[in-house]
Amino acid sequence: MPLQIDILYDEIAAFCQRWRIRELSIFGLALQDDFRLDNDVDVLVMFEPGMRIGLRGEGCVCANMITISV
Repeated sequence: MPLQIDILYDEIAAFCQRWRIRELSIFGLALQDDFRLDNDVDVLVMFEPGMRIGLRGEGCVCANMITISV
């Protein structure tokens, strides 16, 4: 089944390197045929060992790397 979203792989790879993310996965409705523009995109990340995690408003950067196909 094709994804209903377009992913900017180079930008996501740079983001993962910057924040020491070992693995980034998309799950949920973004993988379903009935995904809509008003749905969210669920993302799960696994950080490299020893990475200290904190939220500082950087999550919005990810949103600019994923666009919805209609």
